Amino acid sequence: MLSRGLLGDVGGEPVVISPLYKQRIRLRDGWPCDGSEQAVRAWPVKVENGKVWVGSQQLLARAEAS
Repeated sequence: MLSRGLLGDVGGEPVVISPLYKQRIRLRDGWPCDGSEQAVRAWPVKVENGKVWVGSQQLLARAEAS
């Protein structure tokens, strides 16, 4: 259901806001901003020459906010 979520930012960190639970999920790694241990699946993405490239290796490790 995240596809219907709102996009925003928390302290400069891009997030999607779940329309159902209002949870803020970081776009960088799929982890929630509230520190809970339940992440959504995420893959590395880059934009190059106007094309979006999605990596084949799922992001698994938790990356702490800097």
